[in-house]
Amino acid sequence: MMVREHYRGHDRVVLVTDEQAWAGRNGEEPTRAVPDHVPVYTWNLAGYRRGHGPTGGNRHLFGGLSDAAFRMIPLLEAGERGHWPWESPAV
Repeated sequence: MMVREHYRGHDRVVLVTDEQAWAGRNGEEPTRAVPDHVPVYTWNLAGYRRGHGPTGGNRHLFGGLSDAAFRMIPLLEAGERGHWPWESPAV
């Protein structure tokens, strides 16, 4: 499934992949259709092999998946806003 076909201005994108569907298709990195200001969180189920794209800024790539993995999203987003995890969000 291509990100370009399904991205419709979402405020974040979450990908869970084994990297087989991309396999360098057309040479386009899968998250290219997502603007740089939109965070993309990718879990690579193939383990710790090289992922499909760069990390840094709003691009996060994790190797493997656990039941606690999705807790990383609010922690990373709180860190971007300068909040500690135990603080309540500013209103």
